[in-house]
Amino acid sequence: MASTRRHRIPEIILITITVAIVALLLVTTFDTSHHAGPNTNAKHNLKQIGLAMHSYLSTNLTFPAQAIRGKNGKPLLSWRVALLPYFEQGTVDEYLFGRFRLDEPWNSPHNLKLLDSMPEVYRSPRNPETGRTRCLGVVGEKTLFGDMHGASDQDITDGLSNTILVVEADYSVAWTKPEDLDYDATIPLNGLGHAHPSEFNVLLSDGSVRFILDNIDKDVLRGLMTINGGEDVRVP
Repeated sequence: MASTRRHRIPEIILITITVAIVALLLVTTFDTSHHAGPNTNAKHNLKQIGLAMHSYLSTNLTFPAQAIRGKNGKPLLSWRVALLPYFEQGTVDEYLFGRFRLDEPWNSPHNLKLLDSMPEVYRSPRNPETGRTRCLGVVGEKTLFGDMHGASDQDITDGLSNTILVVEADYSVAWTKPEDLDYDATIPLNGLGHAHPSEFNVLLSDGSVRFILDNIDKDVLRGLMTINGGEDVRVP
């Protein structure tokens, strides 16, 4: 009996430890999926946009312009529409781009019917809205989308890894509409900082995605917003 008892005690201890580990793993998994899920999906979407951006760059030698424009220079459709053919197969409906009339504005009777066909890659995981996106380019002086024409990688003299291409904004716009974040250097955080609690994601011009806190130094953010400001800054 004494010999049998000595073998049972380790088994009981082992079972107790195993149950405790499994319980801890379950709690950790739930906590991670509950808190990090929306941001993980948001980062994945931005990475897919980054891959498409570089596919566009390789083909056209520039990033897309902020808008598809008419013959008179009037902006008609967003860069988000122009990017559609450059996503990896299966990421978006491969026939969606061909359904747009590129010589008509985003809200023409024909193009407006395609608003609800927004690819998931443009949808905000935390605040999903039909036909609306928070993936915005930055429009302003010396920004990547600040010119009517698309910027080449040679134009980005501050460095691709130090220049913001797309932000996850606090507000949404119709995804086909040529509307983005109007950058004001005097208030560089305007429209940013709350896509996630006190944080937001940015897609850098090299295709990487970084998480930025809303207490970022304003001079650093100003430097990251411009393509050729000459600032010596790094993503914190």
